[in-house]
Amino acid sequence: MRNSPGLSVLAAVTVLLLSIRAAPAEAVPPQLDHVIGGGYAAFQSGGVSGENSYWVFARERPNGQPTGEWYADVVIEFPDFTWVFKALYSVECLEVDHVNNTAWIEGTVIDSPDPANIGVRAFLWIRDGDDVAGVPDQHAITPIPAGSSFDCHDRPAPDFMESISSGNYMIRQRRH
Repeated sequence: MRNSPGLSVLAAVTVLLLSIRAAPAEAVPPQLDHVIGGGYAAFQSGGVSGENSYWVFARERPNGQPTGEWYADVVIEFPDFTWVFKALYSVECLEVDHVNNTAWIEGTVIDSPDPANIGVRAFLWIRDGDDVAGVPDQHAITPIPAGSSFDCHDRPAPDFMESISSGNYMIRQRRH
């Protein structure tokens, strides 16, 4: 009996296919959000002037939990008095909208010159304008009423958004 070339090729291909082991699929690392930077803005509103600056370092850990801190330094000069607020917040929630390049960072005051501020909750809202032509970086701080159950995932509308005159905010994703 003669060997057919077609059968030899088929046998060789079959042996080859059986000997190749499928490489294990590599899991694609998750995209983790991070928001870093700081900004300064001065403002005039209804005869009241003020200035504020914020800095933030917030990121998601590989398990999806947020970590970091943000700082607020606000001075508002009313006709009869000057209001000063300084506080360091722990990051407890991070929500990023990559379509609009905005972020909501929720935190609780962990340090302040005024002990009455410890435990106060607020959102820091950031817009990173670097990727959008003609849109400046912006920020806003929004207090969270005591006892409120909403968090940054609700994406609340920010109070008094301001374009920063110096500084830079960056909203990015990175692979774990």
